[in-house]
Amino acid sequence: TKSFRNLIINGAMNVAQRSTSATGNGYASVDRFQVQFGGNTGVAQAQVALSSSDTGPWEKGFRNCFKVTNASTADETSTSAEARITYNIEAQDIACSGWEYNNTSSNLTVSCWFKSNVAETFYMVLRSRDGTNQGYCTPITLAANTWTKFTKTIPGAANIQINNDNGEGLAIHIYLFLGSNSTTSSHTNNAWAAYDGSDTTPDFETSGSWFAGDASSTFQMTGFQVEAGDSATDFEHKSYQDELLRCMRYYQKHTYGASIPGNSTGTAVVTCVSYNSSNAYGGFPTTVPFRSGGTDIAFSHSTVGGSGHWGYLENGANKAVSDIDAQDRTTPTTISLQVQGTLDDQVGTLRADHVDAYLAWDNEL
Repeated sequence: TKSFRNLIINGAMNVAQRSTSATGNGYASVDRFQVQFGGNTGVAQAQVALSSSDTGPWEKGFRNCFKVTNASTADETSTSAEARITYNIEAQDIACSGWEYNNTSSNLTVSCWFKSNVAETFYMVLRSRDGTNQGYCTPITLAANTWTKFTKTIPGAANIQINNDNGEGLAIHIYLFLGSNSTTSSHTNNAWAAYDGSDTTPDFETSGSWFAGDASSTFQMTGFQVEAGDSATDFEHKSYQDELLRCMRYYQKHTYGASIPGNSTGTAVVTCVSYNSSNAYGGFPTTVPFRSGGTDIAFSHSTVGGSGHWGYLENGANKAVSDIDAQDRTTPTTISLQVQGTLDDQVGTLRADHVDAYLAWDNEL
């Protein structure tokens, strides 16, 4: 069995650079997995530790899962609502996977462990992202409070287009609910067709015990694997370091807090050169190259100013930092940082003065 056959990065849910728990939509906890719950900002998402009571995945070596909790029914129950988990596979990874996506005799196999506290049929939708998007929907039927191993083999289709580039290639959506504006009672499962946002899945359950109608409902997943081939192989476990580095192609968060020689607090982050009395620049090398360069890379940092998170060590004095910005993002291997403050026009060092200080770059699909 070949190595790196799993096209999913972090399928064992072991890496959570942003946070182990968060409230809201988007990429916020487990790396590479995105949550979208309509307009409900109260949705909770988290990396959750498994135990020996998690029969099924525990015996297969899984120690973490991705868990989402529905915190409100106000938005999910409307006709335009959606509640989904999404994983985006980079196009060149699909193109070079060995799956002949235009050949109906060539297969892609998806496998995963799922669990929900409600008994319901959910839906997984594969959507190609190049050319005329194609969609493929298949049901995930779960009993309440029971880990279930899901496996599905999916053939290629003539109209699928996958570019050999670093953009979105194949989106995998796991729908926990979808309003009737996007569903039909006559939807055809287990067949490729031109993607239609008004006919994405069959109609969802809207009565009794159902995920979107229960403000405390949960959905968990782990062991997510997608591979070229006719059947599911055993999950490809990787070391934490391997998975972390692969995740860093899409997101990197650098946290600080240790001391530097000669100072009771603070961590040296990057050496900068001041070109006037208020601005300095320094090149920050990325841990691994990002997926792309330019404005696709979003930059964020912990607070500046009076928070005490950041300082600029120059001429033996620690100066206040009023802002940090990533100026040149065209090279995915080095980010140019701009430090602003009242400076002495000397060579200095941006330093982190707080255990919560961080710099982060987001290059997700």
